[in-house]
Amino acid sequence: MGTEINSLAPGQSLFLLIIFSALLLFLIIIVIINRKKIEYKSTDGSIFRNQEAYEEYEVIYERIRPLYEDINFKSKNTRIEGLNVSFINLLRTQGFENEKTLIDNKNEFIKLADILLLKDLEK
Repeated sequence: MGTEINSLAPGQSLFLLIIFSALLLFLIIIVIINRKKIEYKSTDGSIFRNQEAYEEYEVIYERIRPLYEDINFKSKNTRIEGLNVSFINLLRTQGFENEKTLIDNKNEFIKLADILLLKDLEK
């Protein structure tokens, strides 16, 4: 029994070489493009792919950060970022036990939404 070696015609070899080269070039370009993407890292470690989203997040972060500072020494009538300290305490610790408490704080929720939506607040 003789052994036969299947070989490609010269045109087929060249065609396969061109296809593999094009695929390799395509993969290299994709790797380079993905490596050069700029990432923006916020104060709290969140990562953003574009500057606009990063800047918006930073503004919101700076506006809500005071809500998480120690407010135990502040009186109930004090306002932080336009929100009553009593509302902030409910948000952070106690929660809203019943419907009445939730409804009574409707305006405070609207102010909080305005902070998150970057609307100007009247203090």
